[in-house]
Amino acid sequence: MPDKLASPALSLSAELWFKTTSSGVLLGQQNTALTATPTQFVPVLYVGTDGKLRGQWWQGGINPITSAATVNDGNWHHAVISGAINTQTLYLDGVAQGTLSGLIDHQAITKMFLGTTRTTSWPSAVDGYDPFTGTIDDVAIYWHPLGATGRRALRRSHSHPETHHRRPARPPIRPDRLRAHHRTPHHTDRRQRRKLDPGRPHRHHPRPSQPR
Repeated sequence: MPDKLASPALSLSAELWFKTTSSGVLLGQQNTALTATPTQFVPVLYVGTDGKLRGQWWQGGINPITSAATVNDGNWHHAVISGAINTQTLYLDGVAQGTLSGLIDHQAITKMFLGTTRTTSWPSAVDGYDPFTGTIDDVAIYWHPLGATGRRALRRSHSHPETHHRRPARPPIRPDRLRAHHRTPHHTDRRQRRKLDPGRPHRHHPRPSQPR
C-alpha cells in the first residue's frame, strides 16, 4: 500500500470485509518494510489467536478494543475502526464493540500493509510477524471518522458479494482517492470515482444540442 496512507491524519477510519477459521493481521502499520524488523508497529485490525477481532490506532499504548464474540467461524464479517483525534471505536458487523480514548499518534510509522505486520507483545498475537490466514475484501481508508449513519450506509452498499450480487472489484487505493473520500464518500459519488480512476472505461453520452 502507498506510504503515508494514514500517518498524516488524526481523524481516520478503515473498513474491510474478511472471513477466516484461523487468525492473523488484517491491516497493519509499521515504520519499516516487511523485509526489516520494525521498532514501531501497530496491528490496526487483527483476529487474535482466541478468535476475537481487535482494533486500534496507536494512541500511546497497547490496548486494542476487542470484540465480544469470536469471528473465526468461516463467515464473512465487516470490520470498521473509526478514529476522531482522541477517541476511537471498533465496529463488528455494524455493532460497536468498544471505545478507546487517547490522542491518535502515528509516530514515525509511514507504512501500511494488508494481511500482516509485526505483533510482538500484542494480546492474543504471535511473537513476530502474524500473517492472516483467510480472505480479505473491499478495503477502504478514509481521512475522517465514520458516524453511525455512514457505517450503516457503507454496510448496506458494501453487502458482501457472497450474500448479494457481486459488485465489480475496486482498483487499488490511491492517495488521490483518499482525498475524494475525505470530501465525499465514494459510494455516493460514482462520477468522482470514475474521474479519479483513469484505468476505468468511460462512456461519453453527448447532450442534445440546445436551440439557439
